[in-house]
Amino acid sequence: MRNLIEKNLSSEQIKESQRMASEWQVGNPLPDMSDVKTWP
Repeated sequence: MRNLIEKNLSSEQIKESQRMASEWQVGNPLPDMSDVKTWP
């Protein structure tokens, strides 16, 4: 499933998602779409 989604993302979107995942900490809410810069 992850590979299918990844094929549809730009390299900028992949980099941003990796950054967001590395910065996320337990107890923090997940960002909503207004917090994401590269998503349509």
